[in-house]
Amino acid sequence: MANAAAGRKPLPKYQQAYNTLRERIVKGKLRPGQRIVLARVAAELDMSEIPVREAVKRLESDGFVAHDPYVGPVVVAPSNKDVSDVLELLAYLEGLATKLAAPYLTEEHFERLERLVREMEQSLQAGESAKYKAQNDEFHATIYEATPNRVLVKTIARLYEQSERLWAGEPKRLLLFADENHAQHSFRDHIQILETLRENDVEAIEILVRNHKRAANRSMLKWLATWNPDE
Repeated sequence: MANAAAGRKPLPKYQQAYNTLRERIVKGKLRPGQRIVLARVAAELDMSEIPVREAVKRLESDGFVAHDPYVGPVVVAPSNKDVSDVLELLAYLEGLATKLAAPYLTEEHFERLERLVREMEQSLQAGESAKYKAQNDEFHATIYEATPNRVLVKTIARLYEQSERLWAGEPKRLLLFADENHAQHSFRDHIQILETLRENDVEAIEILVRNHKRAANRSMLKWLATWNPDE
């Protein structure tokens, strides 16, 4: 394994720059409207501006960056409509991914899901919304491990990143899980999802997960309308 790692070629510089900038945008270290200074990024990454410029062009084509004729490349802020469209699509795709995963879930998967439900209940009782969110994400990720359509899973991951960008770097999404009514409803949904998966009712699980996600999305969009009202 060590020899394989040692023989692995380093990423091209433009790819390194792209990965770094993309991660900073998704995680909120580069905020919507913030200017990307090519010379500064190049100095930080110890490379010339040429690969950084290539990376920025790719970020533009991916919708993360736009070129302002007066200040240069800036981070794009998706509109609430953009986020709403992505969340609606995610609800359908995640319902499908869960349906496809159901026949392939092993006892090991179920043991992990049951453990996560117990941990979610503890986090809920303790009012630990950050822990609850992490356990919620792990719960669904555990199911998707069994989804045979890996293109679908990768698509969900990319769309999830897009939806995260609007509130990245802020505690806004955590407030969704800090809402006691939403958190209680969410927890009950997870118990029902687990029970339905155990029964291997693939049609019911798709609808259940879709409605679970859409309920969460409605709450998120209410928060976003407050924090980021569209003009």
